[in-house]
Amino acid sequence: MKKPFQFFLCLLFLSVFACTPEKGPLPIPESKLIDVLTDIHYAEAASEDKVGTAQDSLRKVYYKEVFKLYNVTEKDFVKTMELLKLNPRRLLKLYKQMDEQLKAENATPK
Repeated sequence: MKKPFQFFLCLLFLSVFACTPEKGPLPIPESKLIDVLTDIHYAEAASEDKVGTAQDSLRKVYYKEVFKLYNVTEKDFVKTMELLKLNPRRLLKLYKQMDEQLKAENATPK
């Protein structure tokens, strides 16, 4: 009776740690990711008035240009966002930093 209980506890322990979000480095460093996300949000806004395939095509072009500008791959971007989905606090922290950066840019006289 004792062995099945120990086995169950071991499985429970392993499953809890297997579900813990990764806290290591992201494929795209956070400082660069903030800039990438900022430009992607600008691209989303710029294509907002288009519909259907025109919108999709324009977004693909914008995303490709953003990735090229920051020298990141789409694969790295997708992997980074997948990792951040597992760690919402980290993602929220990045979006707060992005928001602060946008506020600072908008406060700068042109």
